[in-house]
Amino acid sequence: MSEAIDINTTLQIANGPTVALTDALSPDAFAKGGCTIKNGGTAEVALHPVTAEDPTLLAVYSSAYDPQITYAIDGGASGVLDHPLVLIGGSAVKLLFTGSQTLKVTNGTKADVELQWLLA
Repeated sequence: MSEAIDINTTLQIANGPTVALTDALSPDAFAKGGCTIKNGGTAEVALHPVTAEDPTLLAVYSSAYDPQITYAIDGGASGVLDHPLVLIGGSAVKLLFTGSQTLKVTNGTKADVELQWLLA
């Protein structure tokens, strides 16, 4: 049985246009999780495909966004979690995620961070 995930995003440019983006995904399943990363700490999260299909959504979001919060996937693709990370569509997800992998997030801030993720 497929899950239903509705995606609704509005991009509002100050004194400019508004762009509304909508989409719907019907993955066979999804996995969601979260953890607390202590100040100065690191967390490693195992991301596993939830079906034989390629994932079409990867979202990583946090209670804080800061240049001192960084991520790496299996020591390869890496970046700064200065905003929510949302990849929609199989091609987009493959930019970072190519199978069972480990997401490593390092919190270089002076406060604990609540990390959440969704893979579908």
